[in-house]
Amino acid sequence: MKPSIISGARFACVALFGAIISPAGLAAQGMLGRIPEVRASIASGDASKAIALADSIAAEFPHHPNVVLTRARALVTAGRADESEQALRRLLKWDPRYLRFALSDSTLKQLSPRFTDIDVNSLAARADSAISRGMVWAILEERDLIVEGTAWDPSTRSVLLGSLNKNTVVAIGPDGKVSDRVKRGDNGLGSVAGIHVDSAREILWVASNRRFDTPDDSAVSALFAFDAETGRFRSKVMSPGAGSNFFNDITTGADGTVYLTDTQGGDVLILRPGSPVLEVFDAAGEITGPNGITISSDGRHLFIADIDHVKVVDLRSNERWKLELPDSVNVTGIDGLAYADGALIAHHPLSFWRIARYDLDPAHRRITGRCIIEMSSPDSRTSTTGEVVEGDYVYIGNSQIDRMNARTIEFATMEPVRIYRVPLEKP
Repeated sequence: MKPSIISGARFACVALFGAIISPAGLAAQGMLGRIPEVRASIASGDASKAIALADSIAAEFPHHPNVVLTRARALVTAGRADESEQALRRLLKWDPRYLRFALSDSTLKQLSPRFTDIDVNSLAARADSAISRGMVWAILEERDLIVEGTAWDPSTRSVLLGSLNKNTVVAIGPDGKVSDRVKRGDNGLGSVAGIHVDSAREILWVASNRRFDTPDDSAVSALFAFDAETGRFRSKVMSPGAGSNFFNDITTGADGTVYLTDTQGGDVLILRPGSPVLEVFDAAGEITGPNGITISSDGRHLFIADIDHVKVVDLRSNERWKLELPDSVNVTGIDGLAYADGALIAHHPLSFWRIARYDLDPAHRRITGRCIIEMSSPDSRTSTTGEVVEGDYVYIGNSQIDRMNARTIEFATMEPVRIYRVPLEKP
């Protein structure tokens, strides 16, 4: 199918006034992994221990819905129903489906009479309704690619897609034809996660890993460099770890510095121009499970998606901060992250899935508005990443990454991969 630019579609944008799973299965890191201990304490009737542990987890991940829900359970078990209700009303502001789920819980359903002022089921059903702003722009007949990373190569006017399953990068050319940009498995290229084109230097950067669905895969994570136009191999830099890494997403600075998220290692790594080794980017500070990463168009602000927040690093001063959020916004579980015209576009796959554009204030310190691009639509459930392309946003629809998670990759039962496109102009 020949790609065609769509016209007329626009975002439905509203001001914010108050209303996952990662590829490597690595979201439950650090304190977040202790949620089962809270549940066990609740089950044993030790409410004091449950609350103390829940509070310690919430101190690290205050915006994670599972943490808020778990803490609400602990509070109601301790007889602190008013505080538990406050926690549930916080979930309601983020998404009424969280509250619907919470009130179905055996521990929390006793609080249902406190919510007679709202029609929870009606609000949740409305949130379940599909929103889809984009239109199908291209179809990949190779159904079992399991595409993950996206990039734009302006030199060939091609959209590039990384394949977790086929160890390659494919290109959708301006004529709509799909071809391999990188030879499959070239120079030991493994399962491909993030990709990025540094157009100033005509380099295609590729994050290579062991297969996360194959426990006995012993491949070491590496950062590959290929010629952006031809796919010719240039170099690779091996992980500084030994099997304790998962290289995820990539971006580059104005000077050619590569910024790379290591989700399993819990670091942002950098490759300085001319350097043969990756280094930890200390300016990012403590990070638990970094995933999507992008940079502002002026090259000043680096954005890093962590477990339940987005961290910003000013690359001139090395100052860092977390984006401030309106009460009605939750940014947990971001996979792909892109910067476009003073806003971030974020993919939240596999759990109340959505793709959203988050408008930022001029100083890039807080989110000021949200536009839903896709939500609860069949394809957006496994939409992992996208890329700004000539004023539009091009993004993966049905990556079918859930088939890789479930180890059920089978060409005959999978669908062609649909790639979507939507204009980025503001109303």
